[in-house]
Amino acid sequence: MGYYIKTEEETGEHHGKSKFIVEKYAGRIVTEAEACQVVDSEGVIVVCDNGMFEAAGFAFDQGEFNAFTNPDDARRKTFVVIDREKAKELTNYPR
Repeated sequence: MGYYIKTEEETGEHHGKSKFIVEKYAGRIVTEAEACQVVDSEGVIVVCDNGMFEAAGFAFDQGEFNAFTNPDDARRKTFVVIDREKAKELTNYPR
């Protein structure tokens, strides 16, 4: 896992990333099952609550999605879908 949306510079906050991404990038919050179905066609952002901060990672393919949704991981996750090209741009994902 290695492609993330950094929002701290814009918000000054370490939490609230899902809401920020929805509002700023016309995203929508979906269930894990819904995110799994569009992972190859849309930009799936998995926001993981790490306690002190949230991380907003780009699940760019099924393997990355599986890594983010590992059932052994107890962190709370929110799934946000945005435009795939915008997700690539925001995370510096190689094109």
